[in-house]
Amino acid sequence: MPTVKTSREEVLEKATRMIRQRGYAYTSMKLLAEECDIQPSHFYYYFKDKEDLMMAIIENVLNRFQTHIAIVAEDTALEPVEKIDKLLKKMAKSFFYTEGGCLMGNTVLETVYWQPRFLGLLQQFFREFIDALKRIYQAKFTEKYALELAEQVVQDLEGGIMLSLLYKDDSYIIKAFLRAKKHLL
Repeated sequence: MPTVKTSREEVLEKATRMIRQRGYAYTSMKLLAEECDIQPSHFYYYFKDKEDLMMAIIENVLNRFQTHIAIVAEDTALEPVEKIDKLLKKMAKSFFYTEGGCLMGNTVLETVYWQPRFLGLLQQFFREFIDALKRIYQAKFTEKYALELAEQVVQDLEGGIMLSLLYKDDSYIIKAFLRAKKHLL
């Protein structure tokens, strides 16, 4: 395999794609190195081990969510229904309609019992997702009910992703998006 100069960002992007498709446990450092077209030892220049790499991937996804998606909830130029629509479309593009489904949801299911180091960041991601939805729903509902709706929507979306993948039928996630918007109509 040729030695290629690869940036940390390129490694994260390619590793994220592979882990999204194969899962954390089924992605070895050897496979990741092949995907990135680098020597396995090159990973250790940026990350001390696979767990450290996964933490960086989760942090990167969380950062993208914070800077590109969650800010939609604060956009005063949009009506609440426009906010929810824009937020969900961005989520779909970034997290749902990519091969392998929702990296964050998949990582929770795959690692919750045996990799506690990931839990804090994964919990933060879902708290922030719920909070962004709650802020949108608060335009119409009390804070308590807005929180209940936001939690319900996240549960519905994650289930919609799972069923869409299982049955190779996007209607499950599309229906979850429509239900999320319906509360504001």
